[in-house]
Amino acid sequence: MLINFIITVLILWKGILFIPLSDTFFTKETTEVVVRESTIDLQIRVEDKIFVFTKANGGLEKVKVGMHVLELSQVQEIVGVNSEYQKFSWKRLPDGSIQVSSFYSPWPNQLRWTILPSGLLKLSVEGQIPEQYPIGLAFNLPEKQLVESSWSGSDFGNWSASSNSGDQRIVNIFAFNQLKLNFDKVKLTIQASEAGISMKWNASNNVDDFRTKENKELSFLLEDSYGRDQTETGSLEKRGQSLSLTFEFSN
Repeated sequence: MLINFIITVLILWKGILFIPLSDTFFTKETTEVVVRESTIDLQIRVEDKIFVFTKANGGLEKVKVGMHVLELSQVQEIVGVNSEYQKFSWKRLPDGSIQVSSFYSPWPNQLRWTILPSGLLKLSVEGQIPEQYPIGLAFNLPEKQLVESSWSGSDFGNWSASSNSGDQRIVNIFAFNQLKLNFDKVKLTIQASEAGISMKWNASNNVDDFRTKENKELSFLLEDSYGRDQTETGSLEKRGQSLSLTFEFSN
């Protein structure tokens, strides 16, 4: 009887040692970021999103979410400074993200887009900031596709505002926090990752203006603390030393 007990214990012990574990115990689900490169552009796919960067200037050219293309494009000229585009490069980071870099002279030394496996886009600018203000980046928006928008800032305390597609939007925020743009098929949220960024958006509802210029320019700038340029008198405190934004696209 003792022998039978020992044999039973050994069988049970062996079973415990060799219990198969689920693969999910060891692995963590991640979304692969797929890169397709041609002679003219770089296309980066994350699930149902495709981000297209042009090699002509290294900027974001358009975004596709599902079956819908959003003609959101980065303006080639750097706002506020006469910069010359030099080169373009990209690499895959250890976490699977793709980093797309453009190099300018004199500023920014490096303009870097990071495409995360989550589908988020992060934009950051590196380099010694010239003396002149304001400086920054601009984007063309497909104004005709815009249904509604909302934005928030903190220049006079935390606040927010919104607008429908038929309204006239002349927005100038000196402490930008967030901008939400709902187009007819795609939603976009732009979030400031650093303090000291201003947003300028001048979109008229004039019919003739829409016919002559379909896309409207949206700018994110580094400015002085009062939104004035340096030709004005008085002490000007520089608000920020970096330009960093996060872009989130959804259906």
